[in-house]
Amino acid sequence: MAGKLFELDVAIEAARVLRQRHNGSCTASAHLSHYERGRIAVIAAQQGVFTNTEAAVNALFPVASKAKRSKIRSFAVIFEELGDVLHFADLITEKLGLRIANALREGHEEHLRDIVINGLADTPDQEVALLNKALDALGPALDAPRRSGRPRKQADAVTRSGNGMAMSAARKGRVTTIRIEGRALENPALETLLAQIERLLAEE
Repeated sequence: MAGKLFELDVAIEAARVLRQRHNGSCTASAHLSHYERGRIAVIAAQQGVFTNTEAAVNALFPVASKAKRSKIRSFAVIFEELGDVLHFADLITEKLGLRIANALREGHEEHLRDIVINGLADTPDQEVALLNKALDALGPALDAPRRSGRPRKQADAVTRSGNGMAMSAARKGRVTTIRIEGRALENPALETLLAQIERLLAEE
């Protein structure tokens, strides 16, 4: 239930940003951190509002400069890969966030996750210290500027169609998104579907 409420809160914020966009104002998103903007974009894309995260960033923050949208995409990568283990991600500074995103694009997700999970940070300062420690261990190359702030492409995707339905599943890091189009599923069917998925994963 907490996860659903979390996604609902982000969806509401995304709708608010979109409404302000149409009204020609950016005050609704002015208070948001880069991480919060990236999180909104990712979840909006996962919910099918936009085709992908990049499209979500461009649509939700059209008045932002190219450089600012690049930074938002970088923080979107952080949410996709580390959002489930970070406790104070919305307090990450721009400089630290870009270093983390560079490390993730270089394939150091597991290293960062292990440091954060095993570090058991109780405060923002402790979590920042853990992240800096993890990044410093990877060397100075991560501080070099990257040409693009775009998130990594999906690692794998499958699609199926038939019986008036179109189904697709895409995996990106530790996030797997399943979409079913062409048929409205009520709560009992959704609960059965989730239970079957849970059982299949438990058998692996």
